[in-house]
Amino acid sequence: MKTRSKLLSVIAVLSIPVLACGVCAEPAAPPAGTRVYKTVGERGLRLHIEKPVDWKAADQRPAIVFFFGGGWVGGSPGQFRPQSEYFAGRGVVGIRVEYRTIAKGDKGPPLVCCADAKSAMRYVRSHAAELGVDPGRIAAAGGSAGGHLAAFTALVNGLDDPGDDAKISCKPDALLLFNPVFNNGPGQWGHERVGGRFREFSPAHNISKTAPPTCVFLGDSDKLIGVPVLREFEAAMKAAGARCDAFVYPGAAHGFFNQEPHRSRTLAESDKFLVSLGWLTSAVAVAQPAAAPATKPNFIVINVDDLGYADIGPFGSKLNRTPNLDRMAREGRKLTSFYAAPVCSPSRAALMTGCYAKRALPVPHVLFPADAVGLSPKEITVAEVLKGVDYATAIIGKWHLGDQPEFLPNTQGFDLHFGLPYSNDMGPITDGVRSDLGKPIPAAKGNGKGQPPLPLLRNGAVVKRVLPDDQQSLVEIYTDEAVKFIAEKKDRPFFLYLPHSAVHFPIYPGKKWAGKSPHGIYSDWVEEVDWSVGRVLDALGEHGLAERTLIVFTSDNGGTPRGLNTPLRGHKGSTLEGGMRVPTLAWWPGKIPAGTASDAITGMFDILPTFAALAGAPLPADRKLDGANIWPHLSGTPDAKPARDTFFYYNGLRLNAVRHGDWKLQIAMGRHAPDAKNKDVPPQLYNLRTDIGEATDLTAANPEIVAKLQAIIAANESDLGTDGIAPGCREPGRVKNPKPLIPHDTK
Repeated sequence: MKTRSKLLSVIAVLSIPVLACGVCAEPAAPPAGTRVYKTVGERGLRLHIEKPVDWKAADQRPAIVFFFGGGWVGGSPGQFRPQSEYFAGRGVVGIRVEYRTIAKGDKGPPLVCCADAKSAMRYVRSHAAELGVDPGRIAAAGGSAGGHLAAFTALVNGLDDPGDDAKISCKPDALLLFNPVFNNGPGQWGHERVGGRFREFSPAHNISKTAPPTCVFLGDSDKLIGVPVLREFEAAMKAAGARCDAFVYPGAAHGFFNQEPHRSRTLAESDKFLVSLGWLTSAVAVAQPAAAPATKPNFIVINVDDLGYADIGPFGSKLNRTPNLDRMAREGRKLTSFYAAPVCSPSRAALMTGCYAKRALPVPHVLFPADAVGLSPKEITVAEVLKGVDYATAIIGKWHLGDQPEFLPNTQGFDLHFGLPYSNDMGPITDGVRSDLGKPIPAAKGNGKGQPPLPLLRNGAVVKRVLPDDQQSLVEIYTDEAVKFIAEKKDRPFFLYLPHSAVHFPIYPGKKWAGKSPHGIYSDWVEEVDWSVGRVLDALGEHGLAERTLIVFTSDNGGTPRGLNTPLRGHKGSTLEGGMRVPTLAWWPGKIPAGTASDAITGMFDILPTFAALAGAPLPADRKLDGANIWPHLSGTPDAKPARDTFFYYNGLRLNAVRHGDWKLQIAMGRHAPDAKNKDVPPQLYNLRTDIGEATDLTAANPEIVAKLQAIIAANESDLGTDGIAPGCREPGRVKNPKPLIPHDTK
């Protein structure tokens, strides 16, 4: 058994400072749930519901329906979770709406957004009895473009979904608007989309005496909506005989309402507004926030095998259709300088241990079936760190850190393992492991026994021998297991590691996917992986977990020539950028800024310390880690200090290159590099800021920079060194007399 320090810290996912209030106790955090209010194609649009702790189905409570902002092109319902939970603590049903955003590249008006907003309001009113809601006390609220949608449902007629029952009113009984883009006329925000049709979309141009009582919040430093626009709206409302309370906050910019102290201040004024309407009573402490959820965040890592840098839409693919990954990018952040390793086993060792692979698993290449070497049981994995603070842990997919019992996932901190112990090309050639779908399966060659059969495992036990039909089912069965795990563990924090065998050779897209792409079976498989991502996202939404879950999507190394690494040079197996820089997305609605990117130097070894920090788990204190907590880069913290400015490119035990800032010095080429075979090369200097494709060697023009990077390499000799086993390397795990999980075929 491994020893652990006691794991103490617990962090809250959300924290709202307590406002000035009376003597009542702080309300408990409300339970959450979801409902599908509308189905579009195969997508169910959901309402995320926070109910008061004493809610009963027979209640007739006021409700607030929240619409997130994001320019109609991004964002997520998590934006208004703090407000929804606050009001649930005050006895109101909080409802956060998931709606369709405008498709990437579409420059037209927000037709789908507007239609979905009205559909959501109609659903809440028509299902008020089931929701425990008073149909005459339903407010709409929103920020920025979400504020537009809330006001649109109240003030603008038309642009309804044709499938809606127009007899059911979509008009709210009150409005709470946070820096809303409610004027879409000439010269105002959104006019470039709606153009001459602005009167069909602009709430400010549709004010009438039927407008509901409204409360608007704006910062005077908002560059999208000026204070004069608010004052014109306020005057028009009052001229129509409608109530409009307007609050302007000095120095506050767009989006201020979700930043303290303004979040607490706007909540306090919103509370008073609802009290004035008779929806809340002053007997309950005014502006007392609900308790922040004490639950830790969930973590999911989706690790694809051999995916190219430009194989998915967010990183420029024009061949592969990846709508779910496009969604992750719209709602999250791209990491454009995220590094793995040239090949499978080292990359996975870095992810598991928070270290350069050479430190934690010093091996020259990848591990093979019945290998005597594996990840040492003495290593402390990210699963073990999280398990120490009560996380449920699972790996569903490819392991590739040793197939002997001492090395398998269940001895490394995982409660559940279902998947392959290594790559899907490791087995007898007669089992189809060296031939793509549709290609002839070759006959056995020679008299040697070759590799043992490829096993599918469940918690160390062999489930079956993997044959071609099984290869085709891998993405689907992994996904089914992942969705099942999420459902089973929804009430406790969990870590799900989902390392797909796709899109590693041999290429075996599922039977439902083979032939769907016009670009061949590799594209079929990429698109099936995207489908899998969508099922994971849907499962989180179904169980109300999206705003409590951080997903990292990545690849274990650079792509092969089957895929596309544009604009990078090189492929898997090399230490050129195309071999180690991988397409990575981070997604956590309400926590990670939507539609953003970071070019900070990050990598696989940052996952362990980052997850530990977010979960409140202490790091191992008896060993060196190379990774860092990169949450400031994921969350978009302004002026975040770089996690590092130096990164070493190892190919097995051999240092091939070093990056410092924008500069990269290549001193050797890995075994699969196009120019050489794992040998020293004359120093080659590249500026990755201006030459990400490593096309122009700047060595001659920058001798001082070359010298600086050579000095960094020299200083590392006492740690991980340049070649071979170095002082900083830890012993890998070793066993005597290793045996295959399925015996070799007998002749």
